Amino acid sequence: MFTGVSVDEIAMIWPVLEPMLRKAIASGETTDGLLSNLQSQEAQLWVVFDEGCPIAGIVTEIATEDDGSKVCNIWAVGGSAIQEWFGYLATIEAWARAEGCSAVTVDKGRPGWKRLMQGYKVTHVSLRKDI
Repeated sequence: MFTGVSVDEIAMIWPVLEPMLRKAIASGETTDGLLSNLQSQEAQLWVVFDEGCPIAGIVTEIATEDDGSKVCNIWAVGGSAIQEWFGYLATIEAWARAEGCSAVTVDKGRPGWKRLMQGYKVTHVSLRKDI
């Protein structure tokens, strides 16, 4: 099962999802910051359940582009069995469309996601070198 999580339910499920999402955020970001954005509704939490247990979490955010258009950015994805539930992405796409977004983006995805994300195209690559 895949569902969005209301702000009232985040605290209840956060202890299980936080370790999964901790692995998915960029250096310099914290899960405390992620939780704050979820609680203030600046970001949205989606959860994949298997037999009633959360096995993955996805965090999205709606951003405004320079031209004024809105996009839904998939900010963090953490958990297990990604090949089995990645098809639920269509639910996020439909929600984003209903929210007035013109696109769904992944700013910090993994290279292997390209095979899973049918219909998505690579528009840029993020590179980083710590010195």
